[in-house]
Amino acid sequence: MVGVSLLGLLSVVAPVRTWTAQQSDLGALRADVQAREERVSDLQRQADRWDDPAYVGAQARERLHYLQPGETGYRVVDAPPAPAQTAPAPSPSAAPSPSGLDRLWQVLGGRDDEDGGDGVDPVEGAP
Repeated sequence: MVGVSLLGLLSVVAPVRTWTAQQSDLGALRADVQAREERVSDLQRQADRWDDPAYVGAQARERLHYLQPGETGYRVVDAPPAPAQTAPAPSPSAAPSPSGLDRLWQVLGGRDDEDGGDGVDPVEGAP
């Protein structure tokens, strides 16, 4: 008799567990459907607004910068952005020392600076 009672109890527990899980899923699905219906109604309200010529005109003015005949449009131009901060230029006293090739060129009598290294300013247009 105990075996038959246990068998009857087990045969009832499995369907009850399944029914409980299905009820939980059903509640989640109902909440999802409600949220989607609200979204659809919001989108429908937005679509209905486009049937109003005043709304269409306001959107054209705002988004496309359209004007009515006889109106004067103004465009405000912002100041250019400030230049990005750069590293400060090295001071002349902290000029880098010349490289080995530069020193060799100076020793061999080459020009070591813009004016030829002789202290005389060059003449413009001279060969």
